[in-house]
Amino acid sequence: MDKLYGGIDGCKGGWVFVYGDLKRNINCTVKKSLSEILGLIQLQSIRTAIDMPIGLNRCAVRRCDSKAAEKLGKNGSSVFPMPGSCAVEKIELPYFTKGDFRKFKDFNTKHNDRCGRKIPLSTFCIMNKIYEINCEYADVVRKLQMEELLFEFHPELFFNNKRNGLSPKKSPTGLNDRCNIIQKYLPNFNYSDLIDEWRKGQCNNVQRDDVVDASAGMILASEYEKSHELSFPNEDISENHLVISIRY
Repeated sequence: MDKLYGGIDGCKGGWVFVYGDLKRNINCTVKKSLSEILGLIQLQSIRTAIDMPIGLNRCAVRRCDSKAAEKLGKNGSSVFPMPGSCAVEKIELPYFTKGDFRKFKDFNTKHNDRCGRKIPLSTFCIMNKIYEINCEYADVVRKLQMEELLFEFHPELFFNNKRNGLSPKKSPTGLNDRCNIIQKYLPNFNYSDLIDEWRKGQCNNVQRDDVVDASAGMILASEYEKSHELSFPNEDISENHLVISIRY
């Protein structure tokens, strides 16, 4: 039986999970809760990369995030600074109502009081996903980390490592270039057609770039042994014993 690999990215519908053996079978599913995907990873021993922070410092900015932004240069803004673990909480949805940013402002006030710094809007918009992986399901995540079945990655580091000078992923050229990079790893499939098939009936829940980023995670998971790692174990330490590092 061929080894299975997977990639996870956050999306409007929750979480998108692309997984398979890269040769004969590739699947894509969107789940509202991360727990269903973690269960599938455990059940089928799917080595998986996730585009979401695993492990938070109590207050300080994670060194691996700073290093990742440095490596990406002009595209470093794609690396969101993560919140301090002492301030992370589940935010009542929706985050915003008709341009009302009160929840964001209130959270940032509390975060600044506890951590001595504020977070950008981009980080706040994924706060519930950060909470899921670092608080709600931390025990399962820690177990999967120990078994080398789950690790954090950053898609733009992955793509930058494959080809320098890519256009922004939201641009048609940039997205197409990223699809072409992934296609090279999937010679038995038409990757563009796969994306169209996976998104049928749920286009509002998952965007093309969400699927592309999750697919990049699947590819990286298949190259785990030869991947690079940004890790500062003596400085970035999660209080709940999650390993803090970014692979690419």
